[in-house]
Amino acid sequence: MRRPPADRLESRFPEKLVRGCHVVVGFSGGADSVSLLHYLWQNRQRLELTVEAVHLNHTLRGEESGRDEEFVRGFCRERGIPLTLRRADIAGLARERGLSLEACGREERYRLFEEAAEAARQRLPEGRIRIATAHTLSDDLETVLFRMARGTGLDGLCGIPEQRGEIIRPLLRCTREMVEEYCRRCGLSFVEDSTNRDPRYARNRIRLEVVPALRQINDGAEENLLRQRQELEADRDYLEQQTDVLLQAARREEGLDTAPLAAAHDALLWRSCARMLRQEGLPVDRKNVLALAELIRAGQGRLELQPGSFFTVRRGLLRPERTTEVIFPAVSVPAAPLADGMRREVTIEQIICLDNLPRRQEKKLWLQVITAKDWINLQKVYENLLFFAVDYDTIIGSLNFRPRQAGDVLAQPSRGGRTLKKLFSEKGLTALERQTRLVVADDGSVFWAEGFEADRRVQIRPERTTRVLLAFRKLPSCE
Repeated sequence: MRRPPADRLESRFPEKLVRGCHVVVGFSGGADSVSLLHYLWQNRQRLELTVEAVHLNHTLRGEESGRDEEFVRGFCRERGIPLTLRRADIAGLARERGLSLEACGREERYRLFEEAAEAARQRLPEGRIRIATAHTLSDDLETVLFRMARGTGLDGLCGIPEQRGEIIRPLLRCTREMVEEYCRRCGLSFVEDSTNRDPRYARNRIRLEVVPALRQINDGAEENLLRQRQELEADRDYLEQQTDVLLQAARREEGLDTAPLAAAHDALLWRSCARMLRQEGLPVDRKNVLALAELIRAGQGRLELQPGSFFTVRRGLLRPERTTEVIFPAVSVPAAPLADGMRREVTIEQIICLDNLPRRQEKKLWLQVITAKDWINLQKVYENLLFFAVDYDTIIGSLNFRPRQAGDVLAQPSRGGRTLKKLFSEKGLTALERQTRLVVADDGSVFWAEGFEADRRVQIRPERTTRVLLAFRKLPSCE
């Protein structure tokens, strides 16, 4: 079989992306999507693939939108290609969502593509599903120029990715001229969107004014972009690998160690920051990346990038945090009835509202009073099962299980009196941990906080203690 010329669509089509797959094709009816759908359909047996088309009528161009819809129907009907078609009031949806027509249309298109892909997964549970869009090398050049005008980094200069998950773009190595030549050679008609000539849209101005000017300078502008993309992608992949290594070196159980991050080259630090922002669902822009990098190099502080979303650095550890509301009703237990030695179960309920989503959690403990003599015999048995053990006879009134309150002070034997606010901060607790840590006070003062030693006032002393109050977090296995 004779090999097609290098400047033809057939020679540049990456067949490995679609071989053996079920391909959902975004089909507008333009030359790009016509050539893509036709190539897949015509080569379906050789490539062992199945294909279907998806068309969204945006209802933005009146009769022209209807014309495109009818063309799509006819094209698929003639070839027996399954078609999913939907109409959407993009203008109305854009107003409701506060989006541009272009952004809203893209959102609805990809929603429809994903619905079609999900239906295919249900039909073909063992199949490989791909969603194919008809972006070309010409689209890629326009996208890179658009990003350069707005400001971008290496990722933006790499242009449109050929594959991202199930989404593929098989025509990304072909120019618009190549797909139109393919349509002429195969006798394929297609429709043209009149808005593509409207200079009010920024991308159209790039297509109609900027790209022709570049071609006057060098008629191989698009081919040069293809070579540049390959080189930049290699650079990006290497930097991503090194970012993986850096983040792995910085990872600790309670956060990220800022020392290796702060010592890293800007290229790796900025990539690490971008990745952290992306993971937290925050905007990945230059301002946020530099602000987070500055926090890391400062070695301490708190950065709010959106209302309720923070990054904090405490004791050299970087952690993301979100503002949370914790509903934590206090529970009061009279101390006197505990003297009979019976175990009493106490349940503390907390409702955590994070991003307006309530989540209920319980903390359970069991209270019991035993003699000091029994405590001496059982101390080693119980020590890993207890929240605390205190001198029962020093308790005044009732036990109050509650969250931290302003002004709470704990006098730990090894450190003296300090506010819980300061103790929590020194321990590096997150905002959520500070709100959910259990504090116990009697009618006198706070005598214990979760994660800390009991107050000096209630410490067990052999010379004076006759009864011991135990608070089990877990009952002994024999019971």
